[in-house]
Order: sequence, then C-alpha cells, then structure tokens
Amino acid sequence: ADAEGQLLAVPLSDDHKPNREDEKLRVERKGGLVDFEGVWRVFVPGPCSFGGQMIQRWGLAVSRAFGDLLLKEPERFDCAGVAPGGLIISTPEINIVDLDPDLDRFVVLASDGVWDVISSQDAISICAAQADAELAAQTLLRRTYAANSDDNITAVVLTWKAD
Repeated sequence: ADAEGQLLAVPLSDDHKPNREDEKLRVERKGGLVDFEGVWRVFVPGPCSFGGQMIQRWGLAVSRAFGDLLLKEPERFDCAGVAPGGLIISTPEINIVDLDPDLDRFVVLASDGVWDVISSQDAISICAAQADAELAAQTLLRRTYAANSDDNITAVVLTWKAD
C-alpha cells in the first residue's frame, strides 16, 4: 500500500513475447524471424524437413517454451540459416521477491491472456474488492473475458493470514 493506503500492484514477471526487444534480438541473432501474424511470433527463416514433410513456415507465439522441437533445434531439421542453440529456449527469468504478510495482501498468478487486456493495477483493484480468493480469481477472469482477450485465460489468487 502507498502512503494513502491504496494497494499498489508490483509485477513479478515480464512475459516472454517475441516482440519484446531483448527476445527479438536473441531470436534474430540465431537466424530466426519475428513477425506479426495475428500475434507476434517466432518463425524459422525458411523451409524445414520435419516428420517426413517439408514445412514452409513454422512459428510460435512465445519466445520461450518447454516444447516445439522444430523451433528449439531447427538446425537438426535442414533449416538453413539458423545457428545452433534454438530460436526458442526454455531458460526462465527468475525474480525472488520477499513478501511481508503484514503489508502484502495477495498474489495474482495469471496467464498472458489476462495480462494482455488487464493491467496489474486493475487486477489488484478487481481482486481486492472481492470477499475471498476464489471469487477474486473468478471475477478477474470474467473481466478478462469481457475485455475480449483472445488468448487462454487462467488465474489463481493466493492469500494468507498474518500471525
């Protein structure tokens, strides 16, 4: 809370979107392409041979992921112009944040479909106005849906009691 007692949102992460400047630069240095097709995506730079088929254009809407072998190891699939090491990677960015149960009321964990249309501060305001964590998460998801999110939407609100 600030000096006036207003709750302040503290973002705990930053989405790994392909158009995020540092992610775009990393992908392009490996030979990949970042382009907009409905959403920003990482693409292989040309045709690749995968599963016995030639794939002309292959992309993913995130720059970090656990799966997608073709984008993680495109050099293994006859994709010309890529450097070893993957166009997408699974290395996380980790932030360690100390929570103070006397000051911090809750944590909102949500997918990018929520954060694409609801700001962190708006999410905190929505959740703080609810009677419990379950209702807070449900209300946040309803507001996200009403804001026309075009992605998967998931949210969990974690609360605790101070001693």
